[in-house]
Amino acid sequence: WLALAMALTMATKENVPLTTAMLGVYMAVVRRMWVPGAVAAIASTVWFLVGTYVVIPAFNVEGQGWLWNRYGGMGGTPLQIVGFLLENPRRFLEPAPGLSNLSYLAKLLFPLGFLSVLDPLALAVGLPALATNLLTVYEPMHMLETYHYTSTLVAVVVVSAIGGARRLSIWARWVAARLGLAGEHWGGLAIAASVALVVTTSLTYHYYRGYTPISPAFAWPRVTEHHAIGREIAALIPPDGVVSAQSNVYPHVSGRDQIWMYPYIGPAEYVFLDVATQPNMVGLNEGFHATLRDTIASPEFGWIAARDGFVLLRRGEPHRELPDEFYSFARVANPRPQAPVQIEFGDSVRLVGFDYRIRRDATVDLDLYWQALRPLTEDLFFPIYLTDRDGRELGATGQPQPANYWYPTSRWRPGETVRIQTINLPFLAGGRSFGLAVGVTAGADPWDVGRRLAPRVTSAPWRTMSLSQGTLVEVIAFANDRGLLSLSTQPRVTAVTPALALDSRVGQSARLAGYDLPTDARAGGQATITLYWQATGSPEGIYTVFVHFVDSQGRLVAQRDAMPLGGRASTNTWLPGDAYADRYAIDLPADLPSGDYRVVIGMYSPATGKRLPTGGQWSTGDAIALPMSVRVSAP
Repeated sequence: WLALAMALTMATKENVPLTTAMLGVYMAVVRRMWVPGAVAAIASTVWFLVGTYVVIPAFNVEGQGWLWNRYGGMGGTPLQIVGFLLENPRRFLEPAPGLSNLSYLAKLLFPLGFLSVLDPLALAVGLPALATNLLTVYEPMHMLETYHYTSTLVAVVVVSAIGGARRLSIWARWVAARLGLAGEHWGGLAIAASVALVVTTSLTYHYYRGYTPISPAFAWPRVTEHHAIGREIAALIPPDGVVSAQSNVYPHVSGRDQIWMYPYIGPAEYVFLDVATQPNMVGLNEGFHATLRDTIASPEFGWIAARDGFVLLRRGEPHRELPDEFYSFARVANPRPQAPVQIEFGDSVRLVGFDYRIRRDATVDLDLYWQALRPLTEDLFFPIYLTDRDGRELGATGQPQPANYWYPTSRWRPGETVRIQTINLPFLAGGRSFGLAVGVTAGADPWDVGRRLAPRVTSAPWRTMSLSQGTLVEVIAFANDRGLLSLSTQPRVTAVTPALALDSRVGQSARLAGYDLPTDARAGGQATITLYWQATGSPEGIYTVFVHFVDSQGRLVAQRDAMPLGGRASTNTWLPGDAYADRYAIDLPADLPSGDYRVVIGMYSPATGKRLPTGGQWSTGDAIALPMSVRVSAP
């Protein structure tokens, strides 16, 4: 039975024989089962070499297995990787770029209370699988629950934890005997403590990472109208039909004599595709939608069903343009977004809301609802940006999402709502809290600031943040608690309590409600000023605030120019009634003469340099001269 179990295990995946070979070594060295252990180790090694260097190259169109290309320049075969590690042994201790090996090990061992480390020889059986996962630069191999790469380690960790609990029991009896404590119950107490530990740690882990309703990460699967349409179209394929299907619909048409994984078509008579739910991710499916388009346009095939992003092609059918109902996956008749917003980008499009779904891998999917403000002849792009809590962009979607690719803005009709779903955003924030920002660009490069359309926020359920000189809007933020995400947006603030009240106007949409100002400062130091703004409307432009120190003759001696809140609250994101505490630290020259200095503030357009008109208290026409002065003394 052991031989049968090991043979079936080795047949599952090309690298699994490395684990069964280590099991053979364990049997021979630790359990003194010399012959069975040696046979298992040798047979596993031989099968690993045969599978890697003979079977896979013979049947894989690329001539080699995909697994061994995921090790960042170490080599493309197991022997090349081993050779690289022998020449560079420090790589054993270095985590792959961007990946946390310590986090991986902690998640692996924590559910069993780290008891596995008390039986290191049994745990060593998993070393090949552990090295395979830790040394890779392919991040999905570090996701314990999401993918299958850790499956061979589960049994090893469980068995070694049992051995660890047994060893803990033996140690407990030994310590009790050394201390003169009679009775055999100490070993039993150690086992009971081990059980309690495992129950506690496994339930804790399950709370954060589990697959049942006791975990906040759990979500019931949803059967949507899109799924129902897919079933109807799949039923059109005869049971004996030869099919090529892309990965996410492949299981729904399997159970037949011949089926091929798209993009390999081979002799397939039918090709079954779903463009609506296949992500377009750099490094994973980059260019995949272009391949889909080429297949659909091929003269070899014609569609026999095309609806809601699904298309069923049959070889020999006459080629026809896709019908309008094919694009229904991108159109929504009566959207009811979780987060209704109104954000206009230039005079072209408006974001009217979005839905968000928190995934168990601590990432988020967004459904963005857009409308055209006018007939569009150009094709716009809608990248999503990952941001940190300091307002920096950490990454962006480099490929258009399915709806943006298949239903470009040049096809949009004014008045209709288009839903762009972001599927599997390629963002792993590494355990950090993060935000997601939206932008609209006239080109495919998400980092070309000059081609971004200027946003203007006129409605939002919470305070939005601006980035990149006001060209991006952070619409949502999340706090990360050990892999559990929760909403972390800032509420809108409508009241301010300045130390010194004021009632001045800047432009048509901003009111200076007051300020905090130090009464004295030192030359060579800083003077910190807080301005309290209140939006009386939605400013139509992006403006820079200037804070000037002037002497008794009105001469400028120090200044600070910046967008409000250091660029995090550019005026194009202000909402009527919202208030902002805007802090500025002014560097004073070391040679500044002692005396009293006034502070003059205002706003101007960074594009033209033209100041906004001012009114109300202490207005000079294009600035506000604060009535209080700052006494500067020598350093």
